Formats: sequence, C-alpha cells, structure tokens
Amino acid sequence: MAVHMEKTTRKTAEKMKLIAQQKRKTPEESQAEDKEIPIEGRISFDEKVKFTRKVRKLSQEGIVQFMELVRKNCADAIKEITPRKLQIKMNDIDKEAFVKLKEFLDEQVTEKAPKKTEKVE
Repeated sequence: MAVHMEKTTRKTAEKMKLIAQQKRKTPEESQAEDKEIPIEGRISFDEKVKFTRKVRKLSQEGIVQFMELVRKNCADAIKEITPRKLQIKMNDIDKEAFVKLKEFLDEQVTEKAPKKTEKVE
C-alpha cells in the first residue's frame, strides 16, 4: 500500500510541475497563442454548455446519428474510454464541425417551455 501511495504522489507531483510550467508563459507567448485561433473560430464556454445539454436530451437513435456525424466531421475528438463508453472532447472540435453538430442538435432537440396545467375545479 505504501508503494502505491508513493507512486500516486509522484504522479501527482509531476502533473503539478507540468501545470506550473505551462502557467509560466511570457506575455508574448500568451498573445501568440491567442492569435493562433481567431475569435470567430473559438467556441465559447456557454455554447459548449448548451451543446452538451442538448446532447443529453437526444434519443437513443439520435445519439447514434450524432456519433456518426462526430466520426465524419471530427473523429479526433472521440476518445474510447471502454469498449462501450466513448468520450467527446469538446476542445478538439473545430468551429466548422461544431456548427454542423449544433445544427443537427437543433433539429433533433427542441427546447420546449414547460406546459402550464390548468386548474380544474
């Protein structure tokens, strides 16, 4: 058990070092990274949240069609966790593919307002 804890601690420490190294970018490096992806090519956090909510509302058939579209437009965004479980990495989806997938979701999932029930006396 002690060996396992030591390995886990070392892995965590290495991850922390990597994160710290990534955060130590000069202002010039940060600006250069910002310029690599134009603002109109970025997907906002709010768009990603709305997108994810719509994916969760898909029917079983809708999920199958959605995954086919993801494989067709941005296969690199799919990560296989287990043979029966896949993960879609939102940060690996480019703006063009995101728009296509969002259009599909908009067709499949309609945001309905909750129905008001009439009071029966």
